Amino acid sequence: TGAVTVAGLVERVEKARRGMLRLTIAPERIDGILRTAWPERVRVTSRPPDGPLEAGDFVTLKVRLAPPQGPAAPGAYDPALRLFFEGVGAT
Repeated sequence: TGAVTVAGLVERVEKARRGMLRLTIAPERIDGILRTAWPERVRVTSRPPDGPLEAGDFVTLKVRLAPPQGPAAPGAYDPALRLFFEGVGAT
């Protein structure tokens, strides 16, 4: 997608590289996308907010969504498969 606004409940907060945070969000609103096409969860990497952020917080972010990436080579590890079983449909 192009840039869209995603609002939802933070389910998981993980530290990523270079001081960034990886958030797993259960969306309650995704502007510009039909509700029937929303993924169950989205995973985004973001700069940390000024204050604390933890599971259960509500966030609104402007993001570009894409399907999870598949394996880098045939037979290689497939991160999209793991995300599928976690219910993550967009990153």
